[in-house]
Amino acid sequence: MPLLRATAVRLAELDVPPDRLECLSVLAVALLGEGWLREALEVVEEVLAGLDLAVEPGAVEPGRVLVDVHRVLAAAGDPRADDVARRAAEHLAERTARIRDATLRRGYLSTAVARELGRVAGTVRT
Repeated sequence: MPLLRATAVRLAELDVPPDRLECLSVLAVALLGEGWLREALEVVEEVLAGLDLAVEPGAVEPGRVLVDVHRVLAAAGDPRADDVARRAAEHLAERTARIRDATLRRGYLSTAVARELGRVAGTVRT
């Protein structure tokens, strides 16, 4: 995990916020996987601050950040998980709407990140 932390610092220095958020979200999930919920939540706070600045939620896999943040918040029973789930639903709908070709759209919707965004979106409580 030190490598993920160092990478996040370097990405901040290089001023590439989407990549930094993606790195931090992976770090949060890794911390959660090790049973370090408090530390994972601290990292998620950084990610949420970036998302509040309208940073795209990821560069390599846009949307992955929302899935990861939701996972940590849901594990903590944090009510902000619903807000993140709504954002995931909006993100998925917007990305899908931009793909005009039906075959390409189906291809996108079959990707792991799109399926996970859909799963997260389905957790929204009204």
